[in-house]
Amino acid sequence: MAIIIGFKISQKREEIEIMRLLSATNWYIRWPLFIEGVLYGLVSAVLAMFILYPLLAASAPKVDAYFTGLNFDLMSFFLSNFWQIIGLEMLVGIGLGAVSSFIAVRRYLRV
Repeated sequence: MAIIIGFKISQKREEIEIMRLLSATNWYIRWPLFIEGVLYGLVSAVLAMFILYPLLAASAPKVDAYFTGLNFDLMSFFLSNFWQIIGLEMLVGIGLGAVSSFIAVRRYLRV
């Protein structure tokens, strides 16, 4: 994801330079790109959940068979903690998107 954000920002290099010539503040330039990075993180977390659920459903019987004597059910654990898992994925995705866009934009905003 960080590579995608860095690539998108490098494509917007000319726009950033024009905004700098027009005396735009650094935060005025940074905010739209920061929000774009946050949205990339949010979408990637949702896509990861759509990929995780079928993989987990397919592998749960084999994992449960491995833990036969421990009374462990992987799918029930996942479903009972679903909101915590997706919330953590979204927080990590949003944080990674925000940090990576902040770092990528910083390169073009140096004086």
